[in-house]
Amino acid sequence: MGVLRSVQADTITSCKGVVHLPAGHHTFAVEDNCTLGVYHYCPRCTIVGEPGAVLDALVSTHNRVIALNGSLVLRGTGQSPCLDIQGGLLEVHGNVTIQDCHNMNVQSLFILGPNSGEDMVSVTNSSTTAEARVRVTNNARVIFTDAYFPVGENELYIENSHAIFERTRAYSEYAGYGFTNSTIIASNTSFGGGHNSFDASNSVLNFTNTSVFIVTGNMGISVANSSLDVTCASPGPVFDVGPYNTYVSFSDSMVRFRGCSCHLDQAIRNKGGPVSIQGGSMTFSSCQPYGGAAKANPVVVV
Repeated sequence: MGVLRSVQADTITSCKGVVHLPAGHHTFAVEDNCTLGVYHYCPRCTIVGEPGAVLDALVSTHNRVIALNGSLVLRGTGQSPCLDIQGGLLEVHGNVTIQDCHNMNVQSLFILGPNSGEDMVSVTNSSTTAEARVRVTNNARVIFTDAYFPVGENELYIENSHAIFERTRAYSEYAGYGFTNSTIIASNTSFGGGHNSFDASNSVLNFTNTSVFIVTGNMGISVANSSLDVTCASPGPVFDVGPYNTYVSFSDSMVRFRGCSCHLDQAIRNKGGPVSIQGGSMTFSSCQPYGGAAKANPVVVV
């Protein structure tokens, strides 16, 4: 167990266990002079905020796990990066809000449940630096609004959780996206990639004006044992995969498109191979061809 302490001052100067912050504004200024052998080592730092507690970034430390909990608000104040944990991890729990925090320099952003009551983590108008992985797990609830996650060679992975994406962009060069046993609600959002995968299994997905695109490579899109509802604002492709031995697979899933292209090969486009539909069903309603012509009759693909 760490040392439980209450901080009355505005500045956190020591964090070797659990720090409780009362309502008000606080800053983080901890010396990184902790070492273990030949390796630089700093103990875990958990910051728990009471309602009304605001931690004004810049938070700067190295090789450390910073865990945020309670009703804390981590708020950027214009610096970039607003959070600098070189080689370290940021864990977010409880009812924490990350707001206006751009270019968070972390190895990983972990959002961990379970959340109690109506608690939900909120990440608003914020972003990570390139290559920072994002993971949401353990029955967490989170909403991402106006966020950007350039995960690069790493992944954005959500497991056993509930996540909402609003006007959010993510881009992965390789590992891609994984949604398992989760509920994903995305509006005006883009899940892009270079040569990555997009895998959803045993999940409920609801996409509104949201797209998934993969430029090229030997990977693709897989939706298995899931429910997927898609509402389009235009007839362009929702799932768009480039050339070179790519795959698009829907298996044992209930897929419903509304307001999208009338043509299967336009709503779901794979330049590198076929679109595979095994079991389940796929329904198109209120669909429209390119050019916005009159609505077509519903189409069912089984």
